[in-house]
Amino acid sequence: MRCYVWGSNNKSQRDDVGNGVISFAIPDFGIQFRSRHPGTAAECEYVALLGLLNFANNNPKLFERHTLEVYTDAVSLVYQVNRKAAVPAPLERHVKIIDLFRERHKLSIGWVPRDENRAFTGVLDLAPLKTDAKISLAAMDQRTKRESPPSPPLKQ
Repeated sequence: MRCYVWGSNNKSQRDDVGNGVISFAIPDFGIQFRSRHPGTAAECEYVALLGLLNFANNNPKLFERHTLEVYTDAVSLVYQVNRKAAVPAPLERHVKIIDLFRERHKLSIGWVPRDENRAFTGVLDLAPLKTDAKISLAAMDQRTKRESPPSPPLKQ
């Protein structure tokens, strides 16, 4: 299943800390998530990927029969998580979590140009899809007023 991630710190210098944005998109389900996140550009890119993996972990029935194909325009993230480049020390803990996810699930991470990155450009122009699957945000289920049972968390 094709998914996309994007993160930015909204600063001209990637290593500066700023109020950034993280985003992931799953076009097959018409899902796009965006949130504010403080950090460097690389931290925002990694946190966007971790957000998608957490969503996949909390919705195993949606992803269990699929390889999660993640695409991003973040070249360094692709090289680092695919072990083609060294991982900076502050980001090593994120890579460990990604590796744990890879041990349990089929995952590939590749590059796309920014104008093809649906986490950046959006999925709002896609028609909504009806799905029989229950999608969990690991938050309060408004219909039953009780906590939805989350999947076991990814731990280091």
